[in-house]
Amino acid sequence: MTLTINLPPEEEAKLSNAAARQGLGASEYAHRLLMERLGLVDATPSDQAGGDRQPFYVRATAEEWKCEFEVWSQSHDRTTPLLSDEALRRESLYEDRGL
Repeated sequence: MTLTINLPPEEEAKLSNAAARQGLGASEYAHRLLMERLGLVDATPSDQAGGDRQPFYVRATAEEWKCEFEVWSQSHDRTTPLLSDEALRRESLYEDRGL
């Protein structure tokens, strides 16, 4: 299957930079990310140096953190109702404690 994704220039640059840090082309890197996200491949391949790849929070750059945070924040259901101001008042949170 061939899939075309149109990215704004700044997102394309981020993808290319992240791919280059992994020693991959942008297309191959995007494919690996997609396969990892879908759970079709292990996120820590054993063919890497001894299979002892550092966790994301250790190896990620500030730019990678920003990108992953954006992906995570966009993954949430936007139809979830927000809490009212009344529900967030201290008295509402601790009403059974008799403050």
